[in-house]
Amino acid sequence: MFVKICGITNEDDALLAVAMGADAVGFVFAPSPRQVSAQVVFDITRRLPPEILTVGVFRGDLPDRIFDIVSKSGVKAVQL
Repeated sequence: MFVKICGITNEDDALLAVAMGADAVGFVFAPSPRQVSAQVVFDITRRLPPEILTVGVFRGDLPDRIFDIVSKSGVKAVQL
């Protein structure tokens, strides 16, 4: 089974999700109470093991904005 924990907003939660066995962590870039900035995600993902899949969650964004955020945040995958 593959497990992704979504809505991560801080490093402690990301590290806890990984410690508990998550295969992936998701970061919400769409407007939401759990929305995070590309810089926050970049800072978090640098601390995660390389085998953890990091996913950016988007809703209704143009491709140019998605590419920009992906390049700044370092996420490895996108969820639309």
